Amino acid sequence: LRIYPNPFIYNNPLSRNSSLLTIEFTVKEPQNSAAIELFNIKGQLVKSFKPSLEEGAASRIIWDLSAVDGKQVSSGIYLFRLVTEGEQVWQRVMILK
Repeated sequence: LRIYPNPFIYNNPLSRNSSLLTIEFTVKEPQNSAAIELFNIKGQLVKSFKPSLEEGAASRIIWDLSAVDGKQVSSGIYLFRLVTEGEQVWQRVMILK
């Protein structure tokens, strides 16, 4: 699980996509399903994604920093969890506005 840029600086003039965060991952074994879930530091679910899967191929999600309710998330530390049939992988991201 790779998330970039990290830390994410909203509207950073040095970044090409200054309002988008990229989430990439590769599944090595055949999978029927996967989910990426985003939690705030309080452990509350902020957003979830159901990416398409191809064995051995990188999957990419572009996130616009919106929560389930459509509002932009605030500055802080967020935890991403990739859940597949056989494992869970966590990644921490800092967002600065």
